[in-house]
Amino acid sequence: MAASRRELLRDQLARLFGEISVDNGYRTDPFPVRKTMLPQDQIANHPTICVGLGPEWLSFPEGDMPRANLLTTYINVEVRGYYADEMEGVDEDIWAAETAGEPLLHDLKKCWAALLTTNINSSAEGWIVSNVENPEFVGPVTLAKNRGYVSLRFVVKFIRQSSTFS
Repeated sequence: MAASRRELLRDQLARLFGEISVDNGYRTDPFPVRKTMLPQDQIANHPTICVGLGPEWLSFPEGDMPRANLLTTYINVEVRGYYADEMEGVDEDIWAAETAGEPLLHDLKKCWAALLTTNINSSAEGWIVSNVENPEFVGPVTLAKNRGYVSLRFVVKFIRQSSTFS
């Protein structure tokens, strides 16, 4: 059975954000990307990036009944990076833990910009980034004394789908 567009998107985003490394010109070296959102207490290695796909909705051209190659699906995406302050165990204030997340947030932004250059005006993959004007960058957010997360949220638009969603 062929993978769904949703699965292909998740795999493609995991591969893209998996390219974040110091060797590739980024500021952090995350562990392999997780293809699902995990709670902070299940993250053993830092930094770790999780790619999560959220709710999705269908749209049809105004005034048209659904028909082949006119279905458009929008899907919410969140890319979350968990980090830990390298000074773990040292009695520091929350500020130190929050500033530890800044390099990872920068890397998510930089990687997202690379994503735009390949998927903003090209639908070769069957999808484009939909909310270019208002992606949401969150963080750093402190979850525990020395740990926190940063995240990027945006919407992807699948275009020219048939009624089988392929």
